[in-house]
Amino acid sequence: MDDSKLISAVLEGDKEAFSLLMDRYYTMVYRVCLNMAGNVPDAEELAHDSFVEAYLKLGQLRNPERFAGWLKALTLNVCRMWYRRNSHQFVELEEEQIAAAEDDMEDRSIYARMSYGLASLSASHRLVLVLHYYEELSYDEISRFLEISKGTVMSRLHRARQALKEVMEQMTEHQEIPAIPDDRFKEVVQAEIAVLLRMFNDEPNAPERLSIVLRKSPERLIELMVTAEDAIGNLAILLPHLGSEAIDIVLDCCFSGQEPRASRARDILVQYASRCGIVDPRDGMSNMASRDAYMLLDRLVMHSADEQAKAGILLDMIQACRHSCPAVLFVNTLMCYADAAFPILKERFIATYGSKESQSSWVLQALVRTGARFGDELLKMLKSNDVKQQAAGLLGLEYIARSLCPGTMYEVSREQFLNDLRTREKWSPLRVEDIGGGLLDDLAKEAASIAEHGPLELRSQAVRVLGHLQAGDYSGLIRGFLSDTETAVRVAAVFALSEIGDIASAEELINLVQNSKGQEKAVAITALGRLQIGQAEHLLIEMTNSKERQVREAATAALGEMGTVSSQVALQELMRNGDAKLQKIAAKAVFGGIRRREPKLSDVDMRLAEKRRKVNPVANISPDAVMRFGLSEMKNYSERDVTEGIAQVCSDYCATRRYMVELGFMTRANGVYEFTENGKSTWRVEQFICKHYLSGFYSA
Repeated sequence: MDDSKLISAVLEGDKEAFSLLMDRYYTMVYRVCLNMAGNVPDAEELAHDSFVEAYLKLGQLRNPERFAGWLKALTLNVCRMWYRRNSHQFVELEEEQIAAAEDDMEDRSIYARMSYGLASLSASHRLVLVLHYYEELSYDEISRFLEISKGTVMSRLHRARQALKEVMEQMTEHQEIPAIPDDRFKEVVQAEIAVLLRMFNDEPNAPERLSIVLRKSPERLIELMVTAEDAIGNLAILLPHLGSEAIDIVLDCCFSGQEPRASRARDILVQYASRCGIVDPRDGMSNMASRDAYMLLDRLVMHSADEQAKAGILLDMIQACRHSCPAVLFVNTLMCYADAAFPILKERFIATYGSKESQSSWVLQALVRTGARFGDELLKMLKSNDVKQQAAGLLGLEYIARSLCPGTMYEVSREQFLNDLRTREKWSPLRVEDIGGGLLDDLAKEAASIAEHGPLELRSQAVRVLGHLQAGDYSGLIRGFLSDTETAVRVAAVFALSEIGDIASAEELINLVQNSKGQEKAVAITALGRLQIGQAEHLLIEMTNSKERQVREAATAALGEMGTVSSQVALQELMRNGDAKLQKIAAKAVFGGIRRREPKLSDVDMRLAEKRRKVNPVANISPDAVMRFGLSEMKNYSERDVTEGIAQVCSDYCATRRYMVELGFMTRANGVYEFTENGKSTWRVEQFICKHYLSGFYSA
């Protein structure tokens, strides 16, 4: 269908027809907005507003055949209003001043480099270049649009060309192409249209965009929440776009205690959290939670509600998260209210143990971060006579054990440790002193008691936990389980002995390989490799010819652990003559290096390692790490100061500095870097986490 037929369908109430128009033109609209705004987040907001504005004003279009030019003119005027809010005064462009839709077949590599270059320029320079070269406006038209003289336009264009040339000369040949909005972009536009229609009783033309309606009458949002339950989902989709004022209204309702508004608001916030994702990834850049997540947390931590109420909604939002990166950010924020959060977390852990909900493990990930407090509760659970309590206690102890830092973690800088603690998605680092060596010994003792005297159904779990704890004092007890009647217990014992590094069990493990089959044989082979038992090398080579696939694969991987000349020769042979899967495993063993188990440091070695720490960058490219450790104040930074701050945190400080602008955390004009609203909310949240959680967790 051509544009005019689609427009007629929209005006007759066909919502899908407008979706087709968006599919046809959102690349054009987004590129205009990206070039005008200079960063991705603002470009997405402007593109959203442009399409909603187009829907509201579609009935005013005089000539449907000229929809493309009309839409571009409207988009530029939406951008104009955005600049006006930033203290600029521009006149409105008419449809006739804009050419037809831009050609999407332009050279994409040149477009990418130009977009990055434009993002680095000041707003005044970027505007004249975009209007003249991208939108093909004359000097006179630009003069009217910017309300400056024609001579100023010409001189500003000259300076802007020089500035862009300098920026692009410093770029690499192959820059990433800025991402085009995905289907979620359409979803947000359609959600706003649906809410407007609901609010204005399905009138074909609502008067204004929702953000403007709510700015004039914020009570309309509360009214909509209370009276239109079917609008909750759309409001959750729209809330990030509506901004901090709307988020504050929903938070006020959530903590008001007044029903049904409190429960409706809570539903909106939980659905909001479930949609939070990550910042559009770049090569070499660490994953970072989206600005939606930071915007919500910024308003939440500044709200006057008590800590218990905040902890409760945070936990609900964490468990609703579909992406681990924002979930980790929410967990870190929850830990800022540890005293209020711990009872809620403990209750949730016990209540959901064994259910599907507990498998997400976010509650356990948060509990582990409370250190000794969780350890004390686990000790009580392990000493209980209730089997479910003991089983839950063993699970919690496994999470603690798997989070304990290897020896090398004691050699990293304080910032590196804290950055790892802040960003680790699973097994957040836990030091022995943060939970207490004595408490760990008591926990291991109770786990050993359950293994030896507890319920049969908990025996394999308890033995495995002793392995995770590397409880060498119980190696004799664990070796005794190698002859247990239950296969699961024998397998757990083999695993535990390999974790502990029990060389004394070599003969028994070799015997197990020779006289068992299936999983048990494969696990024993893996243990021989991890323990690097030299006398078992010929047996491992022999096992690469086993009829059982899992045995062959385990033997191949185990040879890679041995690190001897003969094992390398055997692996080279497997790379030539083995099946495809064995060839891959053998290649990984040969070229991936030999994994050595980290020694467990003594207290003296730990103190010496502390003294050897060096201040090194904690990431390659990481804007959020810069907010934590590189920029200590929310102020304007000179080019030199912002570069020095970033270089202390990120190895690739040039790319990080560029992304800080492109991703909308800072603006750059005349060599001065200034935080955007997005950057301010991100900085406040990261600094809040540092002050109220990270700094107290680790003492230098």
